[in-house]
Amino acid sequence: MIIALDAEDMLRQLGVNTVRMVASVADALATIETRAPAFALLDVNLGAESSFAIAARLRQLGVPFAFATGYGEQAAFPPEFSDTPRLRKPYTAETLRAVLEPFAPDEV
Repeated sequence: MIIALDAEDMLRQLGVNTVRMVASVADALATIETRAPAFALLDVNLGAESSFAIAARLRQLGVPFAFATGYGEQAAFPPEFSDTPRLRKPYTAETLRAVLEPFAPDEV
């Protein structure tokens, strides 16, 4: 949760106007169906779940996204997401900016 709050603060400092955070796959999918974001930053490890189902839905909708990942999660990526940008934790505002710049989102 602390990392998510830190990420929200960095995103706001980078000019993102709206940041929505959810903690589970079900909540994320419901939120996406209500209103898809312009861009999504997905933490790979959601406790007992992973965010790959969320990534698949975002890809279907054409929503750009990146993964935030810890050191041990590199080998677990499905091949269909091999080209997806990844931020290694701990990341900084500058590395986050580098991932966001191509999309210039104002809502994540």
